[in-house]
Parts: sequence; structure tokens; C-alpha cells
Amino acid sequence: MTTTVDDQAQDTRENAPRSRLRPVMGWVITIAVALLISTGTRAYAVQSYFVPTPSMTPTLQPGDRILVDKLSSTIHRGDIIVFKNPPADSGGPPTLVKRVIGLPGEHISSVGNTVLINGKPLPEPWLPKLVGICAEASEHIPPTTIAAGHYFVMGDCRGDSDDSRYWGTVPAGNIVGKVDVIIWRHGHPWIHWFWNRFPADPVAPSLRPFTDDEIASFVEGAVAPYVEDRITAGDSPDEARRIADEQFASLFPGGRPAPGQRLYRVLDDDGRVVGSVWIGPHRPERVDAFWVWNVEIDEAHRGRGLGRAAMLLAEQEARAHGATELGLNVFGANAVARRLYESLGYETTAVNMRKRLTQRTS
Repeated sequence: MTTTVDDQAQDTRENAPRSRLRPVMGWVITIAVALLISTGTRAYAVQSYFVPTPSMTPTLQPGDRILVDKLSSTIHRGDIIVFKNPPADSGGPPTLVKRVIGLPGEHISSVGNTVLINGKPLPEPWLPKLVGICAEASEHIPPTTIAAGHYFVMGDCRGDSDDSRYWGTVPAGNIVGKVDVIIWRHGHPWIHWFWNRFPADPVAPSLRPFTDDEIASFVEGAVAPYVEDRITAGDSPDEARRIADEQFASLFPGGRPAPGQRLYRVLDDDGRVVGSVWIGPHRPERVDAFWVWNVEIDEAHRGRGLGRAAMLLAEQEARAHGATELGLNVFGANAVARRLYESLGYETTAVNMRKRLTQRTS
């Protein structure tokens, strides 16, 4: 028998209610299991909690219902925990939920909105893009040595979180457990698991100047990626190549860096080359206005916070050479880089927009 298009449409209409019912039943089963867990084993392993404040926005929303694992014996950096309100925060909710940032015995502080652990920048891969009040410019962490058996906790919404920055560390005995899953949001089932273990050890890279041979190799290899970026941003291949040739000719006359242009290799804790940074004056008439021309971490070493740490080192080098400001350009398509720069305190000063016009045929 041949099935016509009309036959297929009729079959689809008949099965549509059944198809829509499947995800609904899935939610019902999931919530039923969650409720059984939260009530039947409340005193032993798992308990449900209500999120009372916006301090963990956007990771957790006020009104979220979460399940907490009360049997977790080891607390890791980056874990989201529920704990009894410390005495120094009198008048608040009886239980709070925050993220673990500092561990027992560590020294914690901050520079701008970068957390330092034992003086080393802390990558925070768990942080989403923060906006509005959550994107506070500075962490305001007073230099603190965390006592044995205590944890330094903060909300993800750094600009609207009452946490260890204000009332101190959390004793291990106050910790109820670790958040495993969100089961309810905005008045309906909403499932999100927190199973990730983040590579969140502090990093301490360093910079060293390029050698003469490295400069020649860098210039030769840097033009093509820049041309590709400009094409991605909307330039024609010919226009992208022309702009790249002109810019590199002015910044590297005769293949050598122009006065004030500084290139560095990024070295990891073991002294291995893991990337590069190029900074220098943006215009000859403003030698105090530096520009981050390029920062790159080799692909094999990304995700460890080295890019953030390299940017902080670039700031130090710029200040040491008389810079009073540091700017950069980022293409709109590079969302990861934009989030990094915004988290480091860079502000948007100009926006280029483009609309492609197609030729109409008569």
C-alpha cells in the first residue's frame, strides 16, 4: 500500500496528542520520584530545600526547589552547598545556599573581580555571564586566612550576595549538604543536575619577552588568523588582507616591533610555554593608552584560567611601562572572549554594526 502525503498528515494528527503526552508523563514520573526521595529519606540522605534569595542568580533563582545530598563527605571548590545560617548573620533565613570558593587553610583575597587563592588567580569556570547588579566590579574580599574546618562561600550574584565577605567563613559542622539538582522553577517542573567537578585550582603563570627568532615567527603566523577574523566579522577577503598588511607594517616596521610594542610568552607553573600576549600603545600620540593586540592560550591548555591570569599579568606590565588605561578589540562572534573581558572589568566603548545589502533584480 502506498502512503500518500495526506495519509502521513492524518497519521501525524492522530498521534500528536500521544506524542505531547510522553514528555508530560516524564515530568510527572520525575517529580514523583523526587518527592519520594525528599520525604522518604529526609532524615538520612536527601532533603528538598527552597531557595529564599537571589544571591545565587542566575544559577539558582528565588523560589527554586532543590535536592540536597546530606551524605556528601568531601567538599570541593565550586560545590554549591546548603548550610545553617552562621551566628554573624543574625536575622537571615535559617538556611542559606552559596558556592564554595575557599578551602580550609587557604589565604583568600581579591584584585578587582578576580579571586586570589594564596596570591594566585582563581579560575571560576562555574560563573555564568553576570549582568545588572550581579556584575559588581569588585569582589571586595578582605585578605583572610581560612581556619581549619571552615569554608569561604560566595553567591554567584556577586553584587547582591550577603556571604563570607561580610560575615566570615562557614564551619564544616554547619553544612547540611551539597546541591545535586534543581527540580522546580517558575511554578513548574525544571530539572538541572549539578554533577560537574570543576578544575578550579589557582594558577600562577608568568610572562617572559619574546626572543628575536620568536618575534619573526609570530609576525609571520599572526597575519593569516587576523585576516580570517576580519572576514568572519564581515570584511571581504581583499579588504581584510589590505587592513592586516597595513596594520602589521605600522606595528612591525622591518619585521621588528615598533617602539613600545611588547610581546610576551605565557609560561605555566612548570615554565612551559602555553600562550602569548602582545600589548603596546594604540596610537603613537598616546603612549599611555595601551592596547591588548593579542592574547592567546594554546588549545591544549585552555579551561584552566590561564587566559584570565595572563590578562592580569598584562595589566601589571602595562602599568609598569607607564600605561594609564588598557583597551582591546573583540569581534562580536567571540562570545567566550567577551565574557572574559567583561568579567575583568572591561567596558564597551564602541559598537560597530553592519548590514549586508543584496542586489535586487528587476
